[in-house]
Amino acid sequence: AAAAAAAVAVALLTALLHVHVAAAITTADASIYDGSFTSAPRDDDLLHAIESCDHSVSCAGISLASNGTVESHTIYEHTFVGPYVTPKTHETYKPYTYHRGEITRGNIISTETGLTLRDAKKYCTDHDNCVAFSYPLRSLTGLNYLPNVTFYSTLEEFEPSEMDDYRSYVSNDVTRTSPAGIVNADALPYDEKVAQRPYRGCCTRTDVPTLAEVEAADTTLERISCNITREEFFLKYEVPRKPVMLVGCDADWPARTEWTYDKLAPRFYNESKWRARLGGKTEDYEKIEWGVLANAMAENKPFYVFDQLEHEEGKKLEADYVDPLPMQGGNLYQQMNDRDIYWAGPLRWFCVGKFGSGTKSHIDPFSSDAWNSLIRGHKWWIIY
Repeated sequence: AAAAAAAVAVALLTALLHVHVAAAITTADASIYDGSFTSAPRDDDLLHAIESCDHSVSCAGISLASNGTVESHTIYEHTFVGPYVTPKTHETYKPYTYHRGEITRGNIISTETGLTLRDAKKYCTDHDNCVAFSYPLRSLTGLNYLPNVTFYSTLEEFEPSEMDDYRSYVSNDVTRTSPAGIVNADALPYDEKVAQRPYRGCCTRTDVPTLAEVEAADTTLERISCNITREEFFLKYEVPRKPVMLVGCDADWPARTEWTYDKLAPRFYNESKWRARLGGKTEDYEKIEWGVLANAMAENKPFYVFDQLEHEEGKKLEADYVDPLPMQGGNLYQQMNDRDIYWAGPLRWFCVGKFGSGTKSHIDPFSSDAWNSLIRGHKWWIIY
């Protein structure tokens, strides 16, 4: 029965693929599977691959193996399709696909300021010759409005940005991108870090909330005691992915008394290096000696430490806290790490900085979940 059901599903999907691409302008040969805009082959259920592609901001479409047979079960994921569609390609219904990096060469239509991401997509859609747009991300600014958005009628060169300093969106409208030379697919590499996401986004909203909305949420967000069992927390909050603040988890932590400037400054070797930045506007992290950071604390100068606890000095901080009760036994990432099937690393971070410090909007590695605890001060986590 299972085999029969699978056969029916494949048959239905084959029909779906053929119908969806019937209006495609051209059909590419098998060489497209060697392009940088296509991922390595993946073994996956076809229906699941299509669903995950439609919900991934970086997936433009998926194709069956280049021999055109369903039996092979070899699936390729694309960051761009355009004129490279095959009779066995499912194109996503998203109007744009996200690419982490900057368009560095192409015909510029215009550069606009003061747009939201939604405005930028509408602007490009309303201009028939627009195929892509690109904009920089700037620390602590431009959250609600993008600083400078450049719109293009052609995309010839693209520079990936692992630091997520630039973001670009490329149209999935084949009537715009299919003519030869409009979009150089080989310039759009497959970004594995963006594509590998274990969860579908929990938020339907994609625009940044206003400051007034953030302030309102700060007072209305549900707060509960940390004295809740793992099972109850899992069923009431993790399964429905419901935001909540746990109160009192750090009541007995040494961090409450040890994590002050006066005690942190002399605690570590001055020569030890920490991932940090100096100044109030830059988002460029570098390895900075602790002595320099300690001086910034003493002299009230802007700084921000955001470092993994993987070096010997950083590991000293692990004695200052324990996993909150509702989280104990629920660290799936550590279990995956123990089996060598996940991103390596201690998965523990330490943050300290002056008033007004923080990070720009970003996606955590593989969209991973995490618990965060605030020892001193006031901090907003804005998730959208």
